[in-house]
Parts: sequence; structure tokens; C-alpha cells
Amino acid sequence: MADRVTGLLLLAGLCVGLAWLSCLPPWEGFDETAHWSYVQQMADTGRAPVYGTDRISADVDAYRGPMRYGETPPFEVTGRPTYRDAARRGGPADLGGPTVFRQGRSLNWQSQHPPLYYIVMTAPYRMAHGLGWVGHLFVLRLASFLLAFAGLTIGVVATAAHARSLPGGRGAWVGPIMAAWPFLFPQFVPEFARLGNDSLCLLLASVVWALLLDIFRDRRPWAAAVLLGLALGLGLLTKAFFLPISAGFGLVLLARAGASRRRADLAQAAVAGVLALALGGGWYLARQAATGSLIGADEFIRLNALHGGGAAAVSPPEILRGLAAIPATFLWAGSWSLARLPEACLLAPALTLGLVLFDYGRSLPPLSLRPGREDILAWAPVALAAPLAAGLLYHVYAWAAGAAAVTPGWYFHILAAPLGFAVALGWRRPRVLAATVGATAVYTLASWAAQASMYGGCAAKLGADKHYSLAGARCLVDIPALGALGWPLAGAGWLAAGLVLAGAAAVLALSSVRPGPEDGDGLIPLGL
Repeated sequence: MADRVTGLLLLAGLCVGLAWLSCLPPWEGFDETAHWSYVQQMADTGRAPVYGTDRISADVDAYRGPMRYGETPPFEVTGRPTYRDAARRGGPADLGGPTVFRQGRSLNWQSQHPPLYYIVMTAPYRMAHGLGWVGHLFVLRLASFLLAFAGLTIGVVATAAHARSLPGGRGAWVGPIMAAWPFLFPQFVPEFARLGNDSLCLLLASVVWALLLDIFRDRRPWAAAVLLGLALGLGLLTKAFFLPISAGFGLVLLARAGASRRRADLAQAAVAGVLALALGGGWYLARQAATGSLIGADEFIRLNALHGGGAAAVSPPEILRGLAAIPATFLWAGSWSLARLPEACLLAPALTLGLVLFDYGRSLPPLSLRPGREDILAWAPVALAAPLAAGLLYHVYAWAAGAAAVTPGWYFHILAAPLGFAVALGWRRPRVLAATVGATAVYTLASWAAQASMYGGCAAKLGADKHYSLAGARCLVDIPALGALGWPLAGAGWLAAGLVLAGAAAVLALSSVRPGPEDGDGLIPLGL
């Protein structure tokens, strides 16, 4: 029965992603202009953009449709028509489409990234090249989202298989809880249903997680170690996030070797590390030589330039604001316009996150010099998330020093597989969590409705107020205006299908599971 619920929730997540894709206007996904320009340059010239030299494609400059709201006030003044501007002017009948790569006006800040994702995306780019902007970007976004969805599925299936091997059937419902990730934390869909290399990061991180589980189960451990090293190397060629992620996986493998005292376990960790560095390390050495920064990140290069490599003076309130933005944007940030509902509405998903993390922390066995295998695996999400969190904390410092944009928390969705496992281990208050997840669903639907209103030119992000505003609006939702930028009716159909599937999964789960003697209030005994 748990497998049926898992399958329904995965299908529901796919449908919801298709719904978002169907309605997302051109360039409304985070950093899409720069990501798309990187893809076009790779496809048309055969080379990656050079940091500080190459510019965003002139096709973006020539785009004739409305674009997102700004990130600094007044938010409606961006030098481009906004959605409300376009709706009041009637909007162009033809938004145009891509041509061939030519240098535009603005530097491409995403040229800092390794090329693997952009090489992969050249195939869908060429396939969709003859389409207008709406269809062209839909094809590329769909290909990108399917990479991420494959990653989510691999993580769920692999972890569910491992959990079923636990004695007493204690992990039977890990799969459904992990498959519900997009509904528990709704920013998952906007993060991956767009053009961006985070999608390939999720796929590769989930593959590595699945291989790690194979190693812990002694299923072809040498083959799994080799494949794990290759997957980490490909991750290093996708995004610098795989430096801390690789460090986290290495820490878990070393803990396993330390617990077993077996030379073979230590050798497997060494093989994985050597292969990862051999495949992906060269990119970072080249970045160090070219930019003076190992990861070559735009923010850190600017931080060096602003402060000459020395420490910057930052105010504690700014640091606290930057830290608060991480969990908030993990839960919901919407799209690149970054318009929002009142912050109090985030309470429901925040309670879900807080409760599962608190109970996950309570369930962890004490750290020991001689832990068991399941003890190490229970701690693995901490070991994987902590190095990534440290990198984001440095980014908060760069932001407070004036060298970066606010630090997004949605990057943690890259680790949906191990963090989903942590959520399953912390699922100890099902009655309370059912209420918070239900309230999260209401919040998510309200946010989607507000986004649709904004895309149609009704709601807007005005002045210095980051919230959706209906001031001066002539409508609540303008379907014809939405239809010029996407396929709202198809999106509504996909959303309805996703909600029906998710509802069926919830009913099936609640009718199939009974509280166990170890649970107390819990439906699912998951203690390790």
C-alpha cells in the first residue's frame, strides 16, 4: 500500500510541476536570462562564456514582451514593461523568438558555472529553436524539470528500498513521506520548474545518495564507490555546490570506515574521492588561476574587489536578516519577481519544517566512536547539509558586505533525497502535521493564484512594498493576458490532476495506516 501512495504522490508532483511550467512567462524563472544565454552560446558557438567578458544574448535584449518586477524599489521601474504595463497596452501579438547568439548589453553573471548542465541543455535548445519564446522556453524548462523530477524519484525509490530492509518494517512509510516533499515545501516546484543548473544538481545528488545506500547495504560496494566518485565528479562539473556536498559524502564514508575498522571501507572512500577530484577538480584549479577564487563565484570575486581580500565590516542586524531569508526562501519565494503574500502566511510550512527537524534531532542516536551503520546513516543528512549551509553562511556575509544578492534557501532542495529521509525520520506528530500540511496547501494555492493575477497584469509589485498589490487593478485574473505568455487552461488542468492524485494518496494513506505501539501519537514508527 505504501508503494501505491508513493507512486500517486510522485505523479501528483509531476503534474503540479507541469502546471507551473504551463503558466510561467518568459524569463520569470530565477536568473533565466543568464542561464538561457549560456545554453544558446554553447549551442551556437561551441564554447562556454568567459567570466567578465561574454554578455547575455542580444535575443534577450530584443525580447518584445513584458518582464518580471525588479528586486529594488520602485519595483515596477525596471526599464522594461511590466505585466501590468503590457496588459494596459494590449501587449504584442508576437513575442518573437530566438535567433543566433550575439553579444548583448549585460555581462553574463552565470558564466561562473561549470559547463555540464548547459551542454546537456543544448539538445532541447536545438529541438525547440524554431518555436516562439513561450514554446521554446517551455521545452527547455520541461527538460530541466524532468532532470530534477528524475532525481526526486531516484532518491525516493532508493531510500524506500533501503528503509524496507530495516527490521520490523519500521521504514515502510519512508517512501510516501519523501514523495510528498513538493507538497510539504512548495518552493520545490518553482526552484526546478525553470531553466537552471540546480535541476542537474538534484539528479546527481540523488544518484550519489542512492549509491551511498548501496554501499551501506554492501550491495556491490566497490562498483558503487566507483560510480559514486564519477557522479560526484559530474556534480563538480555542474555547480560549485558539489564542493561542500562532496565533502559531506566523504565525511559519511569516512565515518563508516571508522566504525567498521575495515581497510576496504576506507579504500572505497578514497577511490570515490580520487575519482571525483580527477574528473571535476580541474575546473576549480582553472578558476583559481583565472579569478583568484577557487569557485570563481561572481559574489566572492566582487567581495574581494570591494574589500581587497580583507574582512568587511558588517552589521549584526544585516546578518540576521540574511540568515532569516534562508529558511523563508526555502519554503516559498515564488518566481524571479519575488512578490509575496504577508510573511505570516509562511507559518504553516514553517511549522511543518520546524516540527520534523526538531523530532528528527530528538531521534538521532548519540554520536559515538563505535556507531552502528544505521546510526551513521541517520546522521548522514546532517553531514551533507552542514557543509552546504556553511557555504551559504559565507554568502550571507558577502551579501551583508554589499557584494551579493540575498542568500536563497531554495538551494537546499538540491538535497531533497537525504533531507527527505531526515523528514521521514522526524515524522512523529502526524495529527499535527496533517493540519500544517493542509494549511500549507491552502497557502500554496493562494500564492499560485496571486502569481497568476500578477502575470495577467492585475496584481502588481509596486513602490517599496514587496507584497502583491491590487492598487489600481482593473481585474483579479486576466485569462487572455495570461494566454499571451503561457497556457493557463492547460496549467489549470495539470494542477487539477495533481491535486486529485495528491488527495487520493492522502485518503489511501490515512485509511491504510494505524498507530503503532512505539508511536504514541505517531502513525509511522521510524525510530532507528
